[in-house]
Amino acid sequence: MKDLMRLFITFFKIGLFTFGGGYAMISLIERDVVVKRKWMTREDMMNIVTIAEATPGPISVNTATFVGTKVKGVLGAFFATLGLVLPSFFIIVAVSLVLNEVKDIKLVNYALRGIQACVVVLICNAFVKFFKAMEKSPIPIVLFIGAFAVSFFTGFNVIFIILIGAGFGLALTVINVVRSNKIKKKESAADKEGEDCGGDLENCENNGEKDASATEKTQSGVEEDTSCGDSAINEENAAEADGGDNRVSEGNVLISDNEEGGKEL
Repeated sequence: MKDLMRLFITFFKIGLFTFGGGYAMISLIERDVVVKRKWMTREDMMNIVTIAEATPGPISVNTATFVGTKVKGVLGAFFATLGLVLPSFFIIVAVSLVLNEVKDIKLVNYALRGIQACVVVLICNAFVKFFKAMEKSPIPIVLFIGAFAVSFFTGFNVIFIILIGAGFGLALTVINVVRSNKIKKKESAADKEGEDCGGDLENCENNGEKDASATEKTQSGVEEDTSCGDSAINEENAAEADGGDNRVSEGNVLISDNEEGGKEL
């Protein structure tokens, strides 16, 4: 309930102290809603003002309704709109009762002229703030200049200007979305290729390690076979040497036996 009362009081003060219509109120609404209360961002406020301008009804009332809806839903829209409308309602009723008596008073006319000058300042202030928040890419700037020139120098209906701007905005959004999707697809394909290449490199490294281990095993087997062959050859040589020694000893024994037989004879 406190938030609803804050909405009501905020828009009641704006409706009570703002002269010059809805465009003059935009700057004050932006100051209270965005800067002071921080109920929304400046970009959200720009979108709300754009929608309020494109929909039927006074821009200030539509803006209050949209802001209230964003802050506190349907009840927020009701309290914000009621707060903005009530001051104007009471002032108009009061002025209508004494209008005929005060319309010819010079002091009243001078006061109204001063109020008109202040209204121009408020509208220019709102223009400057929203222009600063606008995207500064070439296409929005061209649209801005074209819309201003058409509305200022011709009698072209503002509603159609808004609709044309909406069409351009939708077209640009679709183009940007398509481009971003293509870029994402290319990046994902490149990432997959990189992952595949990385997997292939890992497989190659694993295969290389396996081949290296197999080669080491083969070399060790060859060395074992070689050592076994060398040991076998050494054993054969040793056996032949032993056989030769045995033959020599047998020959020596025969010679000695012959010598002993000769002596006996």
